[in-house]
Amino acid sequence: MKDLLEELKRYVENEKGGKLKMNKKKSIRVSLVFVLVLCLSFSFCGKTNASAKDTVVRVRIIKNVSVKNKVVKIKVIEKEQNKNYKFYGIVKGIDKKGRVVWQYRTPKESAGEISCVLCKVKGNSVYIVTASRLIRLNKKTGKKICDVKNENLAGATSLNIQKNGICYITTYYDNTMVKISKNGKIYWKTNFNHTKYYWPYKVKIQKKKLVVWFDAAMDDTAKIPHKMVISKKSGKIVSGRR
Repeated sequence: MKDLLEELKRYVENEKGGKLKMNKKKSIRVSLVFVLVLCLSFSFCGKTNASAKDTVVRVRIIKNVSVKNKVVKIKVIEKEQNKNYKFYGIVKGIDKKGRVVWQYRTPKESAGEISCVLCKVKGNSVYIVTASRLIRLNKKTGKKICDVKNENLAGATSLNIQKNGICYITTYYDNTMVKISKNGKIYWKTNFNHTKYYWPYKVKIQKKKLVVWFDAAMDDTAKIPHKMVISKKSGKIVSGRR
């Protein structure tokens, strides 16, 4: 290969200096060198692109899912595509021996400040919140039960579920909290901008109330930790900043 490249180099130099003298046989040889170099270039380019894999962002395991059926834990793998900066998740149902019983790939969304796959198990369902969607899967088979898209769920930061399947979801971009049924019906939406508390990240469900924790406040007079109590029925603020 090295000899062929040297010959190609001499050929180019002779052509520039007007010293090109070669017979038909040698001309064919030089043409073959050109073709060979081009093929190798395309080959290397192809290998470089093929080796670029999606980046794994986070891996989480939800244990003690069930002891009655094959699936005993849920594995969530969050990935980002290197080519177009899209974000997605892979949710897997794992049995006692570590084998994958089922697998579900979430819809893609553009990677942003808050790109995550919220996933929790309640009863016989696996709840997933991502890409402005509430998705519910059968825990045993991984079969999709419902998939509801709602812009109120964009940038979700926390997911809490009652026994009856009602979900309480906090969001980052709109600074809100949403009460939504397991089939996607919205009961109420509370915005926290007027409270000067921002970025709700944690919720605790009590009998008739919800305690919400926030990551930041607009001024230094706010008490730490930043939290407030909300009515489960109406979504109105019971105590804390109004």
